[in-house]
Amino acid sequence: MVYVNGYFLSFTKYIVRLRKSRKFREEQERVFVKGLDTIRTIAAAGQKFDTLMVVAENPSIALEGGVAANRTLRVPRDLLEHITYNHHFNAHLYGVTDERLCVGDIEMPKHAEIDWESGVCSERVPTESFPEIVLCLDGLQYTDNVGRLLKTAWAVGVSRVVLTPESCDPWDWKVLEESGAKYWDKMPIHTGVDAVRLLKFCAARQLLPVVATSSGVGRQGTEPLPTVKKLNVRNAGYRGVMVVVGSEARGPSMELLECCTRVTLPMSMAADSLNASVAGGVLLYDIALRLQEEEEKRCSN
Repeated sequence: MVYVNGYFLSFTKYIVRLRKSRKFREEQERVFVKGLDTIRTIAAAGQKFDTLMVVAENPSIALEGGVAANRTLRVPRDLLEHITYNHHFNAHLYGVTDERLCVGDIEMPKHAEIDWESGVCSERVPTESFPEIVLCLDGLQYTDNVGRLLKTAWAVGVSRVVLTPESCDPWDWKVLEESGAKYWDKMPIHTGVDAVRLLKFCAARQLLPVVATSSGVGRQGTEPLPTVKKLNVRNAGYRGVMVVVGSEARGPSMELLECCTRVTLPMSMAADSLNASVAGGVLLYDIALRLQEEEEKRCSN
């Protein structure tokens, strides 16, 4: 265990920049991770941190036994508050524990490359399954929504997650903290994929693009929308589904909306819409259940 020394000043600037800047994270191919629970989850997957920083005033926080790291630094709490939050945020006044102030930096997960036109992946990943479910986050900006959807995607068994260029960074520490990061290196996450490449990928992989929306179908948009139970994925010649969740402000982009099968989520008349992460989570579970029903029916025939 190492206490703060002169070397640490330059490292402090580095780690703060890693927390704040998506561009810097991409350039360095490294991720800022906050919170002891998230750190331990990633470490439990066999990942090694470069540097860990823990509260010096709390000797009960000992990470050497459970978290692999090249170095562990004991840092004064007020300095960790500065690193982890903004200058004007007094973490102790809001009940932020010493465990939540622990931070670390680690290499960004690397996943197999995809040829988006042919749909061919350079190597098969363990989470790929048949029928296949792919989650597309189209322009989501709120880290809590992205984090919850990544957590749900991992629970449902999604083979990969794709984010369009307008979406927030899935490696932002707030996303990792919200999601728990159990999918860390197991569920491929691809960023900056535009609608054209996504639709080519769907065609090549025989995936049905599906989006939940309140607008109807038909030329006037007045015909009622089907529910997920009305979908016949296998009978229509598809081998899986790409679930599209649109941005919180504008919904899915027109390029994707025009090419997606639109479905509705049954709701009480008292509500006219759902939060993006809630709607996306319900749609993912409905799709997974529908595909399971189709597969069971096929196997029984």
